[in-house]
Amino acid sequence: MGLSFTVGILTDLLEHDSEGAGPIIGHFEEINNVLAKAGFDQHIEPTDCEVWSADGYGYSGLHALREVAGLAWQKQPLPRTPRLTGREESSNSDKLFDAVLPFLDSDNRIGFFAKLLGKTNVKEPPSFSHLVCHSDAEGYYVPIDFSVPLVPTTMREETKSIWPVGSVQRLDAELDVLIELLEIPQGVDSQLESLWNAMDSDQTNPEDPLWLVQPIASYSALVLKEACSASLRTGAAIAFC
Repeated sequence: MGLSFTVGILTDLLEHDSEGAGPIIGHFEEINNVLAKAGFDQHIEPTDCEVWSADGYGYSGLHALREVAGLAWQKQPLPRTPRLTGREESSNSDKLFDAVLPFLDSDNRIGFFAKLLGKTNVKEPPSFSHLVCHSDAEGYYVPIDFSVPLVPTTMREETKSIWPVGSVQRLDAELDVLIELLEIPQGVDSQLESLWNAMDSDQTNPEDPLWLVQPIASYSALVLKEACSASLRTGAAIAFC
């Protein structure tokens, strides 16, 4: 499908591709440097844990979910028609992305220290910032709670595709909101046959439940939620690959 998610990538590579583990170890070293500069704990990627992985609905599935986030951020209703595919022109998710961009300046770590000093007027980034400000194809979410996706002051050319790095806890909370907005029932998972049938169908019945009317966004929300659960359970990062 072109995009997959893995939790426990270092564990997996150490077992099956020890040479491939080297660059990943380097990625986590760079991430920890940025975390330290921003005043956060280090991420210790497990070398022996349960490995979880799943396919996304290509890159377009991620874009469809970001479009839902853009609509929600602007307090617009989610459409029953047309189906959001992630391939259409998007103004809603683009507007949300543009609104988050000013917060990605690495100097925004000043906001972290301002809060420690009791300042209460520090602005928070817009909702869904961790979903929309992340690479489509590479990069990580680490299980550390920070409000603004992290970027270094300077990036190395060979690893610039891993930035920004997101927080699993914040992504998990954002997904909870989107799952509720999509009206996905409790207990539904990404492998439900009716969901896959809806994604495979060219026709949409506007009278169906909203989560089946928008199955691509729903699948993307569910599979990312499952990735968050695996990350919080194991302590391993979510890797896009």
